[in-house]
Amino acid sequence: MVLLILVERMNGLRSGAGATVEERTAFRRVATLLTQFRELGVALWVQESGATGRYELILSHYSPGRIAEVEEFLRLLDLQGNPAQESTIRIPVALGVRDGNFTGLAVQTRSVAEIMHSVAASIEVPGEHVKEGLVETRSVPPEASGTLGPILRIHSSRSAPRQANVAVQHRGWWYYVDDTDLASKRAFLQIQMLFLTRLSEATRGAQATPLLTIPVK
Repeated sequence: MVLLILVERMNGLRSGAGATVEERTAFRRVATLLTQFRELGVALWVQESGATGRYELILSHYSPGRIAEVEEFLRLLDLQGNPAQESTIRIPVALGVRDGNFTGLAVQTRSVAEIMHSVAASIEVPGEHVKEGLVETRSVPPEASGTLGPILRIHSSRSAPRQANVAVQHRGWWYYVDDTDLASKRAFLQIQMLFLTRLSEATRGAQATPLLTIPVK
């Protein structure tokens, strides 16, 4: 979920509303594999010892039954490595857009403003507001439904919702996150924490782009 919220692009794969269905499908598959690898101890983000600003993603300790998944992960991200013959694969990591000379993993993160803009596409906008020209509809395309739907669903209702985790009233309508939508509640909490963190940094004058937390090895 953090990857889907915070990361706009990993190498050639994009996750935003402007990405194609194929890109979003591949991006979510990569995010799923990476989560599984971390839970299994196969993937580890590290900062190179003594090398400020240089990071790596290390894939190791994968069982024979996981080789096909590691191969799929490398293929989707256009990365080098042969898990059938290599016990450890070290992938250089950089923040930004991948250029032609970089063969590692380039990660492009979103600003808080970009995250808010992306999440706005998941709001269930009242049809009458669109007709009146009060707002533009930016809903996720129909072909992106199901597993490719928004990670945060914000519903709208004329009446106050009976079962809402969080709700706000605007222009006579209620906008809310359903209390039974666990995925949306987690996503809302993650975005809220990120926003409050950035607000605190701005108050202290420490402006910076979002970064992945990577341990030193």
